[in-house]
Amino acid sequence: MQNAGDERQWHPVPIIFTLLFGLWMCGFLVSRAHILHIQYHVIKIQYENEAWLLDKCTQIEFYENMKHHSSLCDNMSIDTRKIPILAALEYMVDNTYMCGYSPCFDIIDAVSSWMMGKGIIFTISLCMIMVAAPAVLVPIFRRNINVLADHRMKHLYNTPYGAPHYITTHQQSGRLCL
Repeated sequence: MQNAGDERQWHPVPIIFTLLFGLWMCGFLVSRAHILHIQYHVIKIQYENEAWLLDKCTQIEFYENMKHHSSLCDNMSIDTRKIPILAALEYMVDNTYMCGYSPCFDIIDAVSSWMMGKGIIFTISLCMIMVAAPAVLVPIFRRNINVLADHRMKHLYNTPYGAPHYITTHQQSGRLCL
């Protein structure tokens, strides 16, 4: 049995991160299903387009006339034995990257090329901001935390009823006690 004070309080940060992760995972799965669907149809169309040539390759005269290109018939006969959905699944797995539809290296390379080329001013500005930001933001943050701490201490120990109450009621020999 739970006491009234034992109720669990839900914090929004873990819930938000869980929802964002779930949304990302759904997007990832949908994109992989889309890649699988497109590749399956590409393979089916390829099989339909190669049906005539595969039929011709079964004729001995045609195969012998191909001479150096007979490996084309051999490769086609091997490819048609593959199950289209498994071939599409293999393509999907081979083209699955953590950064979306292209390898992370390509994205990092493109961004760094842009930053070193056209974005050199942006890169220098970003570096200056990263160096200067702690020197400016840390004192502001400390000041705000100190103000909040002082306000809480005054509220808890010195002036729970407010400064005007103590100014009017606690004067000792002309001196304020705050």
